Amino acid sequence: MVLQAGPIPKHYQLTEILRHRILSGELHPGDRFPTEAELCRTFGVSRGTVRRAL
Repeated sequence: MVLQAGPIPKHYQLTEILRHRILSGELHPGDRFPTEAELCRTFGVSRGTVRRAL
């Protein structure tokens, strides 16, 4: 999944996706959170973008 370029910054889009995964129960307490590298590959963004999102 590659994030969309546009008026909403990519780091904000990623923050909202991760927030949704937590609130929807897709990620549970105690689950391993994806690494920076995994998030970069999954969403097609740079490490800096991932760090800003987190």
